[in-house]
Amino acid sequence: MTDDRYSDIPYLRDLRGELVRAAGRHNRRRRRRVVAARGATLVAAVAAAAIAGLTLFGAGGAHTDSANAAVLRRVAAALAPRSGTILHERALVTIPGQAQGQYELWQKVDTPFAYRVIKFGHEASWDGSVLASYNADANAIVLQTGSPVSDPAYAPDDYAAELRALVQSGRAKIDQQTMFNGVPAYRLTVTEAPSRFLNGTVYVNRSDYHPLEIQTTLQSKGKTCPCIRETIDFQAYEYLPANAANTKLLDLHAQHPGARIVSPPSTATTTTG
Repeated sequence: MTDDRYSDIPYLRDLRGELVRAAGRHNRRRRRRVVAARGATLVAAVAAAAIAGLTLFGAGGAHTDSANAAVLRRVAAALAPRSGTILHERALVTIPGQAQGQYELWQKVDTPFAYRVIKFGHEASWDGSVLASYNADANAIVLQTGSPVSDPAYAPDDYAAELRALVQSGRAKIDQQTMFNGVPAYRLTVTEAPSRFLNGTVYVNRSDYHPLEIQTTLQSKGKTCPCIRETIDFQAYEYLPANAANTKLLDLHAQHPGARIVSPPSTATTTTG
């Protein structure tokens, strides 16, 4: 309500007008200060949010990289040979259009790295000096000349050592966490592997970091196109104590006690004078 009782007195009327105008100027200045303060607060909040966002995403990326690196270190450690043990691997190898193959290896991790291997119908052993193969049709153990490297059919494929080297050299990276046949797993992509059996996708168990499956594309010699798809499904990957009972797993004679021993033909020549 407006009080007009003294509006007819000139100086009071002028004083009232000046007071109203002064109050208006004060209110405008106050509003400007409030708006400016609110604007500053808003700018500060936006800046803080931006900094928080950068920190969040930056830290998140660094955290993810660090977590992946930690997983890869655990994979390498899980695949590392352990003195006083025997590595046991068992896997089924599938190539489209071919019969499924069995691969199984028992290998002592200490020198001379004695082993017994079953792969693609061949069974052989190496004790550090003698290479032997088992002929199931003849129930015979055939002593071979040379060493494991002389015939790939009798040499083990050490997927563990190769995968460990690839992880350690940065040629294996984690794609994601996933489920593999109901098992929590990490999916890895492997590139530039010296062995054609490892380039592709590898699934490792999230609990013990052991391999579950390798999916790869083989290439024929001299060709650049993908030619053959191969899957290696691991049924076992473990380190057994190298006690007397487990050491017999390396020995063809112990595994086939009724087999006869066949020595390699003599390569000696005679001369006459």
